[in-house]
Amino acid sequence: MIRDWGLEIRDWCGTVKDTLQDCLARLERGEALEQVLASCALDEKRDELESLLALATNVRRAAPKMSESAKARVRYQLYGAMRAHPAPRARLVLPTWLARVVVACLVVVLVGSGTLVAVAESAPGKPLFPARAALNETRARLATNPRTVLLLHLQNAEERLEDVQIRKQHRLLDEAAIFWM
Repeated sequence: MIRDWGLEIRDWCGTVKDTLQDCLARLERGEALEQVLASCALDEKRDELESLLALATNVRRAAPKMSESAKARVRYQLYGAMRAHPAPRARLVLPTWLARVVVACLVVVLVGSGTLVAVAESAPGKPLFPARAALNETRARLATNPRTVLLLHLQNAEERLEDVQIRKQHRLLDEAAIFWM
C-alpha cells in the first residue's frame, strides 16, 4: 500500500513537472494565462498549476534585464581576462623526439669515426693496435670478391712492414711488437 502511494506521488510529480514546462513554454510564446490553464490543467490540479505558473512568471519578470552595452562590457572584460591568462600550449612530441634521435646519431657517428681513425692510425705497441689488426682482418673476411680479398691482405702486409720499419728507426723493435703485428 505504501509502495503504491509512493508511485502515485512520483507519477503525479512527473506529470506536474511536464505540464508546468509545457505551460511555461506556451506562456513564453505569448498565449494568455487563462487560455493555457484551460487547455492544460485538470480541475484538481488547476489551482496548484495556476500558483506555480504565477510564481514562475514573477521570477522571470524579477530577473534583471541587461542592456546591450552592459552585455558588451561584460563580454569585453571576460575576453580581457581570458587573454591575460592564455591557455598552456601543448608541446609537440615528434620534433622533440626527432631532435633527440638526430643528436644521438650524430654523437655516435662522431665518436665512432674518431675511434676508427684512432684505430687506423695506431702503431705497434700502442693500446689500439690490436683493434687495428682485427679491423683489417675483418675487412678482408667481409670482402666477397677474391681479388679484393688478396688486395686487402697485401695492403695489410705492407702496413705491417711499414710499422716494423718505424719501430726499427725508433729502436723500439722487440719480440712483443713483432708478435702483435
